[in-house]
Amino acid sequence: MTTRRTTEHARGMTIIEMLVAMAVFSVVIAGAFAVLRSESRGMRLGSERASALQNLRFAANALELDLRTLGANVPDEQPFMIYADQDVLAFNADYATNLPNDPYAVYYDPDAPAGSVTALTVSQSITIPLTSFTYPDTSYMGIGGGTNSPAETLIFFFDLDTSTTRTRGTSFKPLAGPSSSITSFGYR
Repeated sequence: MTTRRTTEHARGMTIIEMLVAMAVFSVVIAGAFAVLRSESRGMRLGSERASALQNLRFAANALELDLRTLGANVPDEQPFMIYADQDVLAFNADYATNLPNDPYAVYYDPDAPAGSVTALTVSQSITIPLTSFTYPDTSYMGIGGGTNSPAETLIFFFDLDTSTTRTRGTSFKPLAGPSSSITSFGYR
């Protein structure tokens, strides 16, 4: 004869036990998401800082390379340094030429327009960015006279980047490239 086992002693989970288990699980998951969100924010801020540092290194490297050209092939009457303060640096140098075999220019570009490889004249006066300073007040002639000076004006300027929502720290971004006989490098 076979005996039947009763299932009175085998029980499942009650609704209350299930609700308590779900509540504990929800708290653990919420804590894990809070930690994950915090870590994600930390990674994003670290990435932003690294990007800002990379931009700063780029700007410092560009400044260093171009400052080495300061005064190259500049006639005696033409100033080497035009303007300098904490946000703007403007100077003259024979930076580029479109003449083959020019031993004085730093760079050779055969396609450069004639007006972009010589000094500014009085009729081309500009206002240095972020200042009220106007340059030049004299047209400078090349060494030996007769032709416009081959030394172009290079301008570096820095301005806060207001296009981002970030409020802490400072980030810079490039603004402009060469224009006429001015080589401007702006970093916001």
